[in-house]
Amino acid sequence: MEDQKSAIDKKSNKLIAFLAKEHFALGKSRVRHSHAWIVLCLVVSFAFGIVIIASRELYLEVAWAVAEETPWQSHAYGTLYTDKNWNNAMGYHFIPLVNGQVTALGGFFNGTKTVKLFNHSTGTLLASATVNAANTWGYTAITPVSLSANTKYTVAVYSAGSGASYRGSLSPILPQTYGSIKITGSTYASTFSNPTARPTNTISNTMYGQADIKFVASSSVIQPPTPPPPDGGSTASLSYPYTKGYLTFPKDEGSHPNNNVEWWYTNFNVKDSNQKNFRGFIALTRLNFTNTKSGLLIIGLTDVNNNIFWSKIYQGNITALQNKMDLSFVDDASTMTVIWKQTTQPFNYNLIVNSPEIKTNLILKSQKLPLAEGGKGLVPIASGIDSYYYSLTKTTATASSITLNLSGNPSTYTGINGSAWLDHQWFSVPLAVVSSQTLKPQHEWFSAQLSNGTELIFWKILSNGITYSYLGFMRSDGSQIDTTTFNLSPLSYWTASDGKKYANSWRLTSTAHGINLTIKTQTANQQVRGTVKINGQNIDSTFYEGGTLVNGIFGGKSVTGSGYAELSKTY
Repeated sequence: MEDQKSAIDKKSNKLIAFLAKEHFALGKSRVRHSHAWIVLCLVVSFAFGIVIIASRELYLEVAWAVAEETPWQSHAYGTLYTDKNWNNAMGYHFIPLVNGQVTALGGFFNGTKTVKLFNHSTGTLLASATVNAANTWGYTAITPVSLSANTKYTVAVYSAGSGASYRGSLSPILPQTYGSIKITGSTYASTFSNPTARPTNTISNTMYGQADIKFVASSSVIQPPTPPPPDGGSTASLSYPYTKGYLTFPKDEGSHPNNNVEWWYTNFNVKDSNQKNFRGFIALTRLNFTNTKSGLLIIGLTDVNNNIFWSKIYQGNITALQNKMDLSFVDDASTMTVIWKQTTQPFNYNLIVNSPEIKTNLILKSQKLPLAEGGKGLVPIASGIDSYYYSLTKTTATASSITLNLSGNPSTYTGINGSAWLDHQWFSVPLAVVSSQTLKPQHEWFSAQLSNGTELIFWKILSNGITYSYLGFMRSDGSQIDTTTFNLSPLSYWTASDGKKYANSWRLTSTAHGINLTIKTQTANQQVRGTVKINGQNIDSTFYEGGTLVNGIFGGKSVTGSGYAELSKTY
């Protein structure tokens, strides 16, 4: 095979990603997610220079539905190479962790290809399908093939001299476990002299061919949910006014000018009509400090298919109504405008972004009532500082189009559809704390949406030797659970070009709730860089925020998912 490290002449064609994130701050005390920290650290940071932000993403299956897993498509990473003129059979070996069925064969390639499924040990051909794709993911349904747990199988695409793809420089390397499937390694075999050759070797740092399956675990039929409790989250129950703990909606979706820090935030995971995947965040922050612009906007966008990340920090002016969400932002150069407003429907919003780099009108529709952090919407984030905080954990994200011009090559993508997460947080930083320059928090913040219909938010904040921890999750029926009893441990690390070392995979466990999840960043470099002027001083505002993939056990059952991580903690 040709050298996987050869130059990619297409890589610089365009930098693409999608958008979403924003910050909230309202008025009293206790914690919110790491976004609150970005501003808190920003604000208190002109003394020590820290800044933070965070995000999330989601992947859900609904009640009564059968959960089909696509192990490689849903978790693909590494540098993408396409249109290779190879005569090979390529794919991966895998082991199901539970009994189940393969219902379709497919992959990512260009043209009409044959995809085959084998028993690895015996070499028996179990299924074959003709699949069409155009440098996109394509699948063809087959008569379901039953697979046995803990038995090794192989899926391979026969490239027949053209249109092959692969992903190189995998980090972490294979094997990896995604939901019910453990991918033990990639594999390839030349078909130049033997067109039906079966690949048997094992490769750990490259995914050749990008063949894939659709797998249905034997226990994946989700039972109909029980009726939601009064605080439940069904779409039918979404209405104003709504009160939860200290929070009242729609009033608390608006601005809280009595607090000097507030932000609105969203992260999202969307695809266009050609299945091009974008992840992103937008954080819109209101500040009330002397000699400081009132508005701060931070955007990060990831082109998942090409492993490209872009971000920018803007300062300017923000206006916000007090009794409902109605925000507008204009940067100092008058090139970036953001308008974020409620629609006539409860917990529905229009997010309009207009700049030389990005143009879109994102429609965000919450499918559940808010999660109130801490149970009542008030959580501690540092000594003497509490934050009001709520999240909309299950939100659809759609747009007719998005136009991106991030590398001098404008492109428009249509049929945008996916999911989003919204946060709103507000608090006040005492002037005594600002003046003392002693608050220097570091944090790791996460949001995640799981395939069983549950969404999680969790963080650890280290400030002056004290750790502030929180885990909250919203079940598929809309019921909320809150705890501070859990473990979050880093598993591996990534070092940025500026020398900052961040964790890039973690294990989240909670024995009481049957949680054992692995979280890892989907794209290595998602570091946000820039400076912010606070109280007349330029503050280094470097932090990490980007999309993650999730897999493991929740409530004793296998799950997959996706989310966002926001990191100011370095190692």
